[in-house]
Amino acid sequence: MPFDGGVMEPVQRAAQPRLLSLRVRMPDGGVLSPTVRVGARIIDALAAYGLPVKLTELHRGRYSDCRALISAAWVDDLPPPSAGEKEALAALGVDDGRSRLLCQIVMTPDLNGLELELPWDALVPQTYWVAG
Repeated sequence: MPFDGGVMEPVQRAAQPRLLSLRVRMPDGGVLSPTVRVGARIIDALAAYGLPVKLTELHRGRYSDCRALISAAWVDDLPPPSAGEKEALAALGVDDGRSRLLCQIVMTPDLNGLELELPWDALVPQTYWVAG
């Protein structure tokens, strides 16, 4: 069929966001709002943002200290933790229903605006060299 030069109506699709927002409450009370790509693990997004988040491997790809507290309003919106994540949280002595391992949560459009809180022990202690 030859091109007839008629005007075609654009196809309207519901656009999925490529960048999602995350709201992170720091241990000192400050709040950060990094953007996260769809499909990224939260731990990777925070590291890319420049936060010194711990990520210590326990055994074969299982991590222990990338823990955060999920806002109570978001707990039910997250996929349930895997057996390995539950085991790692139990090894940390955490059973509060709000703690999750950030290395296990992948951002999806449903999690846009997710709110979490980082405890002190989730951050790598920083040292500063001061010239005197």
